[in-house]
Amino acid sequence: MNQIVQIILLGMAAGWAASFLVKSRQVSLINYLIIGIIGSFIGRYLFGLLGIAATSAVGTFVMTLLGAVILLWLVNQIKK
Repeated sequence: MNQIVQIILLGMAAGWAASFLVKSRQVSLINYLIIGIIGSFIGRYLFGLLGIAATSAVGTFVMTLLGAVILLWLVNQIKK
């Protein structure tokens, strides 16, 4: 149960940070969570292709943040 809470909080924090970095205005914690979760999958996939695995909370956050930034960048490109 403790891991689930950690994953949710890391996902929200990464989604918020990615929205801030990409200058994408999201308005709810649910949006941040969804961005963070999808970003986590993207980051894990891309890091896996490079043979890199996150073994700590900081590594997981960085991986999720990069995945979320890529996700928001792609969404912004599609909107244009």
